[in-house]
Amino acid sequence: MLVKYTRIAMVIALTNLSTILATYIYVTAGLRQEVFIELNKLKEEVTITNSLRNNEEVRMSVVEAIKNLSAKSGSKLNIEQIVEVTEVIMEKYKLHGIKPSLAISIITNESSFDPKAMSPANAKGLMQVMDSTARPYLANYGVAWNTEVLFDPVVNTRVALDYLQNLHEIHVAEGLEQNDDYTVSLLRYNRSQQATDKLLEDPLGLQYTARINQTQTEIRKGGVI
Repeated sequence: MLVKYTRIAMVIALTNLSTILATYIYVTAGLRQEVFIELNKLKEEVTITNSLRNNEEVRMSVVEAIKNLSAKSGSKLNIEQIVEVTEVIMEKYKLHGIKPSLAISIITNESSFDPKAMSPANAKGLMQVMDSTARPYLANYGVAWNTEVLFDPVVNTRVALDYLQNLHEIHVAEGLEQNDDYTVSLLRYNRSQQATDKLLEDPLGLQYTARINQTQTEIRKGGVI
């Protein structure tokens, strides 16, 4: 009889132990899951913080580069305009991946930071945009066209970079450019609607892209991405 009760007691003890062990495993698993979730949240917060810090560092490097280059060319942009143009450049960088150094290089070569610049062909403003090029973009922005609107450095920069990106997407789809290569797009940006084979042999266009690349290299040496 004693052996029988002893066995029963052992079964009960083992059952309780199993229950305790199962409960421990369940609770421990739950804690591990909670810790895992909290760690993921922390990683996301760190990633967001680093991204914001990196974006701010890029933005400040763009402001400094434009300020210095504008001053070097005769201070044609005031600090408010510099900040506003920087915001457009950063917007297109985050949206399309257009490197700020490329945008600044184009401005340097097209107008030397003169928002009132006009070419003999009537290209206007910082990035030398033609009225015919700008009209559809302005309509999309809800900006009314007039003969002076492209002398607004913010509008001009936005139109120019959107136009450049559209050219780039066409050329990538055609297999003429890779994701980070804007060579053909720059040729077409500068030399307009020539056939692609003629663009690639156009000495003036090739000189233009060489100047853009050289200037971009110098700007990147100054810390701009």
